[in-house]
Amino acid sequence: MARKLREVAEGALVVLDEPYLCAFGSAFVNVPRNDVVAAIDAGVAAIHKEGALAGLHCCGNTDWSLVFSTDLDVVNFDAYEYFQGLSLYPAELSSFSTEGRRAELGHRTGSRQRRPQRAYFAGRAGPARGTACRQGMDRGALYRQALLTPSCGLATESVEAADRLMDTLAEVSSLVRERDPGR
Repeated sequence: MARKLREVAEGALVVLDEPYLCAFGSAFVNVPRNDVVAAIDAGVAAIHKEGALAGLHCCGNTDWSLVFSTDLDVVNFDAYEYFQGLSLYPAELSSFSTEGRRAELGHRTGSRQRRPQRAYFAGRAGPARGTACRQGMDRGALYRQALLTPSCGLATESVEAADRLMDTLAEVSSLVRERDPGR
């Protein structure tokens, strides 16, 4: 995939989808932490070898310190539903961000959120940012490194729904910048 993407664009990003990572650490998944990190890093190394950036998407809460300890360039998560869980790892997120890597703030797509509400999403972004900054995350790095994306992709959406969501994410980005011009 990285090779094909590089044919049409510089700076290709290949995102590994890891929905089961939210079960890590539970009684049902008895896999050592170092094995999980090694498996993710093996995938990252293969992607980097092809000259692309490597990302990971996790659809729920997980041990984010594990994710941030890998060689990933980008971490994508559902900020709409799960930012609170990520905010439990301020030092790890801050370190990840100051190394020039990025956290992608995903907005839930699909049947749970058919018509995204700009003001509601932007309103949730403010308190989440405030919590993150109170816990020691660098506010400037959080703004510079964060990207707004659809969470879990757009493959199940119609073209029209995907267009609406992307327009909404652009509007939310503008709303957040207007509300906090000192970023």
